[in-house]
Amino acid sequence: MLEQNFSPSEFEILVVDDGLPTALPNLSRNSPRRVTHLPKKNGGQASAFNFGVPQCRGEIVAFLDGDDWWAANKLTRVVESLAADSSVGIVGHGIANVQRDGSTSGNSSRGLSI
Repeated sequence: MLEQNFSPSEFEILVVDDGLPTALPNLSRNSPRRVTHLPKKNGGQASAFNFGVPQCRGEIVAFLDGDDWWAANKLTRVVESLAADSSVGIVGHGIANVQRDGSTSGNSSRGLSI
């Protein structure tokens, strides 16, 4: 996730802690970017989205669940896709299943789709 080519002032990281008993990654100590921790009572994924989205200050919101990861420069590709056509309001992407040994499967080679 942190392998994005934006300066720290160009995006924010909000971590919605949905009250699960798992440890959050220590992003604030390992990142020059500001990380905002948003604790809440456990309520599931939709509840976490509904809690976190209103806290966002930017024009574009990108989600990263605890079991997901972003390719390097994903945010740049999203911003470019949205800027290319003002009628586009949402950008999706392919899925790659990454195994513990680093091998992948899925449609990761298809890139972004809108």
